[in-house]
Amino acid sequence: MFECVPGSTQGLGRGGLGRMPLGGGIGTLQNLIDIPSTLVFRNAHIKRRLRSTGLYEANWQNISSLVKKWGSIDYAVDDTRLNRFTFSGANLVVRNDFGDFNDETNTSSLWFGYLGRYKSLLRIQAGYQDCKANQFPTDPTQGIYVMTDEPEISGETQDFNLRASSLRSVFDGVKARDIPGLGATFTASEIVARVRDHTDGSGVAIFQQFISTAAWTIQTTTAYYRPQTDGSEDMRLEDMSAWDLMQKVAESEGFVLLVNRTGGLEFRNRDARTTTAAFDFRGQGFHPMNIIKAPKEREAINKLYNRFKLKYLQADTTTSYVSAGTTTSVNGTNTSWLFDQREYEMENTWVQNTATAQTVVDGLLTNLGSVRKEAEWDAKMVPQLEAMDRITLSHRSYDVNQGSLWDVMVWDTDRWEVEGQNFDYNLKPYTCLSRRLNLDTFAMTIKGREI
Repeated sequence: MFECVPGSTQGLGRGGLGRMPLGGGIGTLQNLIDIPSTLVFRNAHIKRRLRSTGLYEANWQNISSLVKKWGSIDYAVDDTRLNRFTFSGANLVVRNDFGDFNDETNTSSLWFGYLGRYKSLLRIQAGYQDCKANQFPTDPTQGIYVMTDEPEISGETQDFNLRASSLRSVFDGVKARDIPGLGATFTASEIVARVRDHTDGSGVAIFQQFISTAAWTIQTTTAYYRPQTDGSEDMRLEDMSAWDLMQKVAESEGFVLLVNRTGGLEFRNRDARTTTAAFDFRGQGFHPMNIIKAPKEREAINKLYNRFKLKYLQADTTTSYVSAGTTTSVNGTNTSWLFDQREYEMENTWVQNTATAQTVVDGLLTNLGSVRKEAEWDAKMVPQLEAMDRITLSHRSYDVNQGSLWDVMVWDTDRWEVEGQNFDYNLKPYTCLSRRLNLDTFAMTIKGREI
């Protein structure tokens, strides 16, 4: 680990040696990440449900000392399919030597006197720590989960596999048909707000037991929809979960729907959160480096759609569809000629009129109708990073700045400029699509789409 030295300033600047001032500490998350060796912390907490009311207890219970293996967690947007959010859940291995994780009938269990382990909440935190035990970031939460998988205890090792799912699972467990008033006409943002405020009929909010009102970010939309209990097979509320309902209107708006690292729900457009970068990733040729493995890059042709087709009327006739996109013509700017015609088909019979339907497909074509490059790299853990954050990448396949070429080049034979330039990026901007965090090694795999 690093050395804390009274009065030292090493480690504070670019290329520091990892020695930290004992008196004042480091004080910034960026400096702690830049130092080659830094103190880290990991916490795990649970919340149980009270037997008397079924509500969650007020405070988190710390189980960090019982964790043997932390595993990896990740979440992503567009990682497997356009407009789809994925969250891996969590899988901790914890000690059960004294029966802490037995069921609620066992007096040694943490759940004795409470409702069972199923649907308990799990919070995982991780970050960096300076010499004065200040922890960074301010909110180090890396995910909040629900224990919905079947508990498993090993008789050989006395271990308990604590498996938990993403908070999106609580929306999968409630049918959209049970949310009252959805037969009227609403904007997409009003539909999401109705999901947020859904109660059990006695005035007790259901989803706000997991995600507080303040943790919902709902971007205002203007197009109107009328959900229906009948209609086409894939559009009936009868067959949809609350998550399916929100996902459907997000798709129509060209929005993303995700649960962020601190356990909040976001319904928002696809723009990066800010115009300034949340973090600068630096690799070879840039110091101090925080990239562990050199990037790889590809043209994300599989996420190119140059034609969008939306069925917005129930009748299967030519007038039931609107579309936007290109037709194939042989020239150097036509994406259908360059990459073939790639059509994204949708069906949403909740759209209220032709003009709104056309606006939907036009907006999708604007956002997704061109090829964007995607890059992936491994880096030191950046605990504050969120999906859809703006980030930058700096990396050179080689670097000769301020470096000697003595005994490297052969005079009048070698030509440095043709030696290879796979990457020569200086603060290239990306939107973060996914973050995969290994809690045991404190390394991250980042995937970004160029802006």
